[in-house]
Amino acid sequence: MGVNEDEYNHKKDKIVSNASCTTNCVAPLVKVLHDSFGIEHPNDDYNTCIHK
Repeated sequence: MGVNEDEYNHKKDKIVSNASCTTNCVAPLVKVLHDSFGIEHPNDDYNTCIHK
C-alpha cells in the first residue's frame, strides 16, 4: 500500500485511503532521501499536487 503500511491494523482501522497519486509516487523517494541524508523539516508540506 505505501511507506507506512506496517502501521495498518485491520482490527482497529476502518478507513484506508491512498491519498493522491502524486503523494503516493513521491513518498517512497522522500523516505529514502530522509533515511539516507535526513530532511531538516520532515513535517513541513513541500509536496504540492494540482489536478486539472
